[in-house]
Amino acid sequence: MNARYIAPAIVAALLVAATAGAQSGADLLQKGIYTQETLGDLDGAIGIYRQMIASNTAPKQLAAQAQYQLVLCMLQKGDRAAAAHEFDLLTRNFPDQQDLIAKARKLIPGASTLLAARPNKCPRITRRYRGQ
Repeated sequence: MNARYIAPAIVAALLVAATAGAQSGADLLQKGIYTQETLGDLDGAIGIYRQMIASNTAPKQLAAQAQYQLVLCMLQKGDRAAAAHEFDLLTRNFPDQQDLIAKARKLIPGASTLLAARPNKCPRITRRYRGQ
């Protein structure tokens, strides 16, 4: 009889844990945006966004938003190469977040040129690099 209640209790505990992870991801994102925009502490915000992405507990959409915010931070710091790198990570790790990718692409001149040069997206170029 006790075994009958164990499975629902485990499912309920997992649901609570998943909800708590989503809240902490949202809280971290909010804290990062506050640090970036209100306090003007770009390095602090970058640390928060990187922590959020590395934790793997935040929902994918929130992690993509944090990656987009990293692009903005790098642009605010004047580091266009780092912004292009963060943009590349956004496109590779979150290809389903087309709205964020489009917004970031508008901010980085030549971003579409950078993407076109990636060998894994161009079969002929990939074959040439592999000697085929």
